[in-house]
Amino acid sequence: MARYTDTTPPQVPQHSVKSQCIEQTRLYEVITPLLGGGSKVHTVDSETTVRVSQIRGMLRFWWRATRGGQYDTIAKLKRAESSIWGGSIGKEMVPSAVCISMNIENAGNECISDSDISPTGSSEKLSSQKSKYSYVLFPLREKTEVKLRKNVVFRLNVIYPESLSQEVEAAFWAWELFGGIGARTRRGLGAISLKEVDGKKRPLHTTVELQQHIALHAATFIDDTYAIEGVPLLKKNIQIGSYEVMKASVGFTAHDKSAISVFGKLIARYRSYRQTRHTSEGGSAGQGESIWPDPNALRYISGVALRSKNFYATTHHIPRAQLGLPIISTFPNAKFDNRTRKVTFTIQNAMNRHASPLIFRPHVVEGGYVGIILILGNTRIDYPLDITSDGPFLDRSGTQLSPIGEAKIMNPQNEPHGPTNTSDVLAGVFAYMKNA
Repeated sequence: MARYTDTTPPQVPQHSVKSQCIEQTRLYEVITPLLGGGSKVHTVDSETTVRVSQIRGMLRFWWRATRGGQYDTIAKLKRAESSIWGGSIGKEMVPSAVCISMNIENAGNECISDSDISPTGSSEKLSSQKSKYSYVLFPLREKTEVKLRKNVVFRLNVIYPESLSQEVEAAFWAWELFGGIGARTRRGLGAISLKEVDGKKRPLHTTVELQQHIALHAATFIDDTYAIEGVPLLKKNIQIGSYEVMKASVGFTAHDKSAISVFGKLIARYRSYRQTRHTSEGGSAGQGESIWPDPNALRYISGVALRSKNFYATTHHIPRAQLGLPIISTFPNAKFDNRTRKVTFTIQNAMNRHASPLIFRPHVVEGGYVGIILILGNTRIDYPLDITSDGPFLDRSGTQLSPIGEAKIMNPQNEPHGPTNTSDVLAGVFAYMKNA
C-alpha cells in the first residue's frame, strides 16, 4: 500500500526564537490490534490509519500524568498544558510548542475475525460475543461488523524547544511504555512499541532491566509535588511489582514469545476477575450467581427483585465501580409495561464518568513480551452514585418504586470480595492480573 503522509502544516515552536530546538524521528510498530485511530470513532480508516491530532491528545494525557504534579490548581495545570501542547490561555489561542508530523510506513492488515488476529484463532467474528476479544470490544457489540487493523507501522517527526525537553520526553516515555493509539488502549488495544530513534534501533531490556528502567526514569521525569483531585498521576517512587493505595503501581506477567498471546491472556484474566461466579444450584462450577455484591446492589437500588445469596443488605456497595463508570444495566420490568428498563449509574463530576485507573498491555522485552499492569495513582473514588433510569419500576406487589439515590462505591465493612478475596478491588485486580 502507498505510504501516507500527514499533510497538516507544521507549526514552528513558539520557543524556537529564544532556545535551540531538538528534532527527532521516531519509528513505531503497533503490536496489538488497532481500533479506530482515523477520523471516525471506533472505525478503522485505511487511508488515515493514525492521526497526529490523536497522538497529540495521548501525549497530553501522559504529560499530565508525569508532569501535572508541578501545579496545585487545575487553572495552572491547564495553562501550562496549553503553552506546551496548544490551546487557550485566557482569550488567546496558543499554538503548540511541539511540532509533530507523521508518515504511515505500513497501513497494516484488516481484521474481522479472531483468526485474522492470531493464526490459532477461531473463525468467530470480532462482533460476536464468542470472540476471544469480545470482552474488550463490548462497546461495538451492536455493530454488524467490527474491523480492527494489525501490523501498522508509523514514523513521527518531532520538533520541540530544548527548554521543554523534560516536559516532552516525559510524555513520550510514559506513552511508549503504557499507552497506545486508537480506542480502548487501557485494555491493550493499539499498544505501541518504539523501534528506532533517528534511525538507530532501540535496545531491548530484559524484564528485570525494564523494571529498573521504569524506576530510574520515574524518579527523573515525574513531578508529584501536588495531586489535583481527578487528575490521574504516576508517582516518582512508583511501586514496582506491588500495590499501594493511591500510589501508581506497575506489575508484570510471565514472559511469552508473542504479543498477541500476552494480549489474549490479559483479556482472559481480566474477564475472569470481573465475572467469576459461584457454583450453580445444579452443581456446575462458574455457572451460578456472581461472587461480587454489585449485581444485587444494582438490583436493590433500582427496585428490581433481588437474588439474595450474595447480597450485603446493610452496605449496598458496588466495588467494581472503581474499575470504571458509568455502569449501564438493563432490567426486565414486565409488571409495568413489559419493557426492559435501562439504568445508568454515574458519579457527579464534570464528565459524569470515571475512567478506569487500570491499564494493561503487552510490552516487548529481550526474547519476547511481557504484560504490563498499571494502576494509575490519585484515582480512587468514594462518591455517592448518581442514578437515572428511563422509566419507573414496580416491586413484587405492583407498587411503583423510585430508585434509591445513593450507593457506596467503597467497601465500608471491609468485606472481602472477588477471586482474590480482598476488600480493595484495585489491590485485587492488580494481584490477579499479574498471574495472567
